[in-house]
Amino acid sequence: MNTGIQDSYNLGWKLAAVLSGADEALLDTYQEERLPVAAWTLSTSSAGLRRIAEQFTAEDSLGIAAGASKDGHQLAITYRFSSLSGRSAGVLGGPEPGDRAPDAPCHTAAGDPIRLFDVFRGPHFTALGFGGACATALERLRRQFSGKVRCRLVGQANELSSDIIDHNGDARSAYQIGDDLLVVVRPDGYCGFTAQPSDEPSVHDYLARFVTSRADS
Repeated sequence: MNTGIQDSYNLGWKLAAVLSGADEALLDTYQEERLPVAAWTLSTSSAGLRRIAEQFTAEDSLGIAAGASKDGHQLAITYRFSSLSGRSAGVLGGPEPGDRAPDAPCHTAAGDPIRLFDVFRGPHFTALGFGGACATALERLRRQFSGKVRCRLVGQANELSSDIIDHNGDARSAYQIGDDLLVVVRPDGYCGFTAQPSDEPSVHDYLARFVTSRADS
């Protein structure tokens, strides 16, 4: 079930992007990304079945439960190998492009509780800017993509321009961020690209592969 859902979402956002003007070659990345996951899923399932068979007749057998493992949650799947995963020059640390984008509890600028998963939820790309140095880049991206990319500045309460308040530093901790950083999250919830705040053009170029910018529309 988990595999099927992720297959659908992976292909779904790519089909939507192509129908909206993205290069049809994007569809080839469905097999590039998901075929290795399918092979891994079959291998993991087979290993679980072997565990069940090996102890099924034993008095202390766990039965079907013997085949279960945390791998079945599929939370550690990565697309680091994908052609859609990248980072700009000079980026050190932070999330690995291709990994599942972490969640974290935060607050809105108005003080209401919000989680990063709430920000990601939907068919859009998300551009997160960690730290005030990202404010200018995010504002440019907002203008360039005219609401097609959800741009959110993640900062502290004393940073007045922040959209999301990382009050306890949970978001920075989850993303292992030291210096300020731009992070692009794909519609399926995986990190796609990371860049320094000064390298907004590379973020624009990455997003323009999937989303029509104002200059192109």
